Amino acid sequence: MLPSEVLLHELRSFLPSVPLAIGFIIALLLALLIYVNQKKSLPAGEIVVTNQKLLIEVEERKQTGIALQKSEQRLRDLIDGLGPSIFVGLMTPDGILIEANRPALTMAGLKPDDVLGKPIEETYWWSYSKEVKHQLREAVARAAHGEASSYDVQVRAAEKPTHHRGRCHA
Repeated sequence: MLPSEVLLHELRSFLPSVPLAIGFIIALLLALLIYVNQKKSLPAGEIVVTNQKLLIEVEERKQTGIALQKSEQRLRDLIDGLGPSIFVGLMTPDGILIEANRPALTMAGLKPDDVLGKPIEETYWWSYSKEVKHQLREAVARAAHGEASSYDVQVRAAEKPTHHRGRCHA
């Protein structure tokens, strides 16, 4: 017999036991997996307590969300209710407009999406003049450092060339 024939013969005699060995290894692994999972699982009492804690946390988060919505609505009602000639805007320390009251938007014929998220000096009311934009940028920068600014300024209203005289407080 040639060496390759001997090797082939040996392999053929070994192959019938391979599936048996693989099956045994798989069964052993499954048994180990079941054992590990049983050790990891919580007793029934702990599962109930954990579920109760989760339900309480979900309810607390729901109540917090409702309280936040009510608070936001109160703020909206306050700034919108200041009167038709009081214009209020809220911005970040770097001058990005994040809120504007309805009278200010209505006076200029704007929607919130037209101005929110933009630098205040680039919004419709202020962007008509380089000097006005510069003065406002400086006031915002001072306000960001805790210094109050107050000055008279004209703001643009609607598409008409009419300007309303106002007071800027930053």
